[in-house]
Amino acid sequence: MRQSKKCMVCGIDSKAIGTHIKYKHNIPYKEYYDLYLKKENEGLCLVCKIETKFTSVDGYSVYCKDHFNRQEQLKQMRSTVVFKDAVSKSAKERAKDPNTKFGKPPEWTEERKEVHSALIKQLVEDPNHKLGKRYEYTEKGRDTISQKCSEMLKDPNNKFGKPSRCWAIEYSGVLFKSSWEAQFAMDCDSYNIVWQYEPLTFKLLSGSRYTPDFYLPQYDVWVEVKPQYRLNETIIPAQHFREVGMKYLIITEENRHNILSLLV
Repeated sequence: MRQSKKCMVCGIDSKAIGTHIKYKHNIPYKEYYDLYLKKENEGLCLVCKIETKFTSVDGYSVYCKDHFNRQEQLKQMRSTVVFKDAVSKSAKERAKDPNTKFGKPPEWTEERKEVHSALIKQLVEDPNHKLGKRYEYTEKGRDTISQKCSEMLKDPNNKFGKPSRCWAIEYSGVLFKSSWEAQFAMDCDSYNIVWQYEPLTFKLLSGSRYTPDFYLPQYDVWVEVKPQYRLNETIIPAQHFREVGMKYLIITEENRHNILSLLV
C-alpha cells in the first residue's frame, strides 16, 4: 500500500509525490530530490565513488553500473528501519482483516477432517505405502547388520558399542556400563573367580542379538547382572540358554552376596 509523502514545497501530503512535483510545481523530481531529500555522499558509488543512477522510486543507486549488485541493494534496503516498519504495519493490518487468512491457523472443519481421515485410511490400507507400517527386516538383512556390528565392535578406533567415559565405570582396566557390573567384577575378584566381560554376542532363537554381561570360565556359566525391577528383560535370554543347555545365572541385589552358593 503506497504511503503519502509530504511535499517540501507546498506542504501537501500526496501519494504520488513525483507526479505532484512535476505537474504542480513544474520541477523535475531529480532536482526536487537533490534540493530537499538528498543526503550527504548519496549518489556516489560505494566502491569507486562515481556518480550513480537516479531512479524516482529508490533515489540514487548504491553502486554504479560497473559495481551494481541488485541483491546487495535489496539487502541494504530491507535492513532500513523505514522498510521494516512498513512491512510490520502491513502485516498487522492484514492480520486484523477478518477476510484474510494471514496470521491465522487453518480451520479444521468437519468436512476437512473427514477428507483428511479418508486419505490417511487409504494410505494405511495401501500395501505399497509405508505409512503406519513397521519396517520388517529379512533374515539376510539381519545377518548383514549383525556382521557390520561385529566388525565395528572389533575395531578399537570405533566407539560403537563401547560405553562413553562420561558415565562408564572403570575397574581393572575395563569400562563397565553400570555400577552393578563393576561391583559384580569386584565381588568375583574377592572370591578369586576369573571373569570375562561381554566376550560374546549370541543370536537368540527369536532372531534378536544378546550379549551377556559376564562369562565365568571356571564354572562355565554366563551371568547377567540386573536390578530386581528389570528382571523382565532377562526372560527371553534365560529361556534361550535353558533350551540350548547352557548355564545361565541372573544376579540381582538380593542374591549378589551369595555368589559362591549360586555357582555350586
